[in-house]
Amino acid sequence: MSSVAGVAVNPLGNVGRVQNSGLEFTLGYHEQMKNNIRYYIDANFSLLKSEVKDLGDRAFLAHSNTIRAMQPLQSVVGQPWYSYYLIKTAGIFQNQAEIDAYTFTDKNGGVKKIQPNAKPGDLKFVDINNDGIINDNDRDYVGSYTPKFTYGLNAGFTFRNFDLNLLIQGVAGNKIFNGVKVMTYAAGQGWNMSKDVLDSWAYNHNSNIPLVSMRDLNGNFSTVSDFFLEDGSYTRIKNLTVGYTFPKLLHSTSSFRVYGSAENLMTITGYSGMDPEVGNNGLDGGTYPISRVFSLGFNLTF
Repeated sequence: MSSVAGVAVNPLGNVGRVQNSGLEFTLGYHEQMKNNIRYYIDANFSLLKSEVKDLGDRAFLAHSNTIRAMQPLQSVVGQPWYSYYLIKTAGIFQNQAEIDAYTFTDKNGGVKKIQPNAKPGDLKFVDINNDGIINDNDRDYVGSYTPKFTYGLNAGFTFRNFDLNLLIQGVAGNKIFNGVKVMTYAAGQGWNMSKDVLDSWAYNHNSNIPLVSMRDLNGNFSTVSDFFLEDGSYTRIKNLTVGYTFPKLLHSTSSFRVYGSAENLMTITGYSGMDPEVGNNGLDGGTYPISRVFSLGFNLTF
């Protein structure tokens, strides 16, 4: 009988080191003016850099977060924590001549197509390691969901009995993996597709959406590529409140204020999904969007 027992896989360990560094700036100005006018502006701006410094004895760490069997996230020393690790694209093949010209020459002088299954309208994938084959060895680190900049603005004023407050918040320099495209662009999955496919290359040769087909031999929608990666920057009006105070309603020390408030009133973004605040380390699998809320209320003080 063996004197020891165990498993072939090493146990998990508390190893590795991630460094988050940055700068934060805050600026505010408040002033009381004549005619019962008071206003204020408070702004903040932050710079953030995330970098993996050490992973112990691992060369990399592939994260288990998935979208339709795709595993887009991986961490490695020198890159941000939870980086996107994807195959890069270089546009769409517009004709057969472009496919025929995208070739690899081996050391014996043999020439072959890098994407032999491609058709006009299919994505062109970058053979980053120059071996003539498109596979996981061509994946590269292309940013993360961690924003490089975050900012906010809180401003307002009072004039006589009126008051207004505005809160704005935003981020920039981050990216989102739009997994909704994975689920709604590919054909033959048994559910409704996105209306965006009506503007795909088959109907519009100037489209950035590749050919949609049942077989998808080129892997347009099954390859873990940066086709699904989008800029996640946004600016959002988080809150807008307007109020009016009726002074001395009951006696000299009382007041009555009515107000209207709107939360998440407007979002300015280039992201095509429902909401750029997706969480899940940037993998958007159809995250329910933040609600826009309108409310009315009153405050009675004695």
